[in-house]
Amino acid sequence: WVTYPFSVLAKGADPNKLNTGDGKWQSQLTPLHVAALEGKAEAAEALCKGGAIVNWNDSSIISTFRETAMHLAAAKGHIDVCRVLLAHGASENDIDMSHKNPIHYGCTYGQLEVVRFFIEERGMPVDAPISYSGYKMDTSLSLSLSL
Repeated sequence: WVTYPFSVLAKGADPNKLNTGDGKWQSQLTPLHVAALEGKAEAAEALCKGGAIVNWNDSSIISTFRETAMHLAAAKGHIDVCRVLLAHGASENDIDMSHKNPIHYGCTYGQLEVVRFFIEERGMPVDAPISYSGYKMDTSLSLSLSL
C-alpha cells in the first residue's frame, strides 16, 4: 500500500480528488483523509509531497462536519500521521463545524497519547474551551473526564 500513492502521484493523479466511494465511510474523503483514518503515515507523507491540501475542511467532505485530516488522525490515535501533517503545514488549531479542534477529538475518543502529544509537545492548553456562538462549552479536560 505504501508504494501505491507514490506511483499514482508520479503518473499525475490529483491528490485532492474526493473519493466518491460506494456510500461507505470512505466516500467523499480526500486520499489524505483516508490515510489519516487508516494511520498510513508514509502514504500521508507521499500525498503531502504530491500536493495534498493538509488543512482541507471543505463542507463537501465527510458530511458537513468539516474535519481536517488532523482531526481524523487525532480521533484514531495516529500520532505518526499527526507529525507528518504538522511537518507539512497542518494546523492543530483548525476547528470543525462543532468548533472542536484535533485535541478535542483525541479527548472525545479516548486517545490519551494524542492528547499528551498535543499538550506536551505542541503546547496546546488543556483548559481551552470549545466556543460556539459566543457560548463557552466543554474544555479538553472536561471531555476527557466524561469518557
